[in-house]
Amino acid sequence: MAGTPVSPADTVATPPANPPAAPQQPAPAAAETTIPKKEMPPKTVQEMVEKSAAGKTLEKGNEAVGEAAKATGSALEKAGQAVGKAAKKTWTCITSLFGDC
Repeated sequence: MAGTPVSPADTVATPPANPPAAPQQPAPAAAETTIPKKEMPPKTVQEMVEKSAAGKTLEKGNEAVGEAAKATGSALEKAGQAVGKAAKKTWTCITSLFGDC
């Protein structure tokens, strides 16, 4: 067909009906199957703190703060009682016209 004109549609290659499939890569194995359970990274900050030495230190710190708060409360109560007694004594002294001082 030497004399047949060629149209642009005849020169464009049509893509194949079924393109080749992309090579499949194996799915990565889950971290839980490759890392022993005791070495699993923590999932939350709380887990991280509980596993670390800092978590134990924080627990001891919380206990110390609680004990300090109790001691402070006790000291304030004693101071309040002392101030109350002093105020009562002063009031008694003033109301008795300084006769009971």
